[in-house]
Amino acid sequence: MQLTFLGTSSGAPTRQRNVSATAIQPEQGRQWVLVDCGEEPQHQLQRTHLTLLQLQTIQTTHVHGDNCYGLPGLLVSCQLNPTPSPATVKYLC
Repeated sequence: MQLTFLGTSSGAPTRQRNVSATAIQPEQGRQWVLVDCGEEPQHQLQRTHLTLLQLQTIQTTHVHGDNCYGLPGLLVSCQLNPTPSPATVKYLC
């Protein structure tokens, strides 16, 4: 399993860190899971090898702004690049 930290700041982003977002990619396959979706995950994804076309699931641990305010923008970005099996959204709280 590979973890990619897209944001590790809680509450408010800083110049060096965005708010909570973590990509989890299993050892096998190219699909990946996003845990929490703080602000601006699309910009952080551009710095990685991950693509929205391979995003399988978006999981939110709890409904605080720093964990879910990036969700509307990310869903719009996903809609612009439709895939045969779109990502699902799960609330873990």
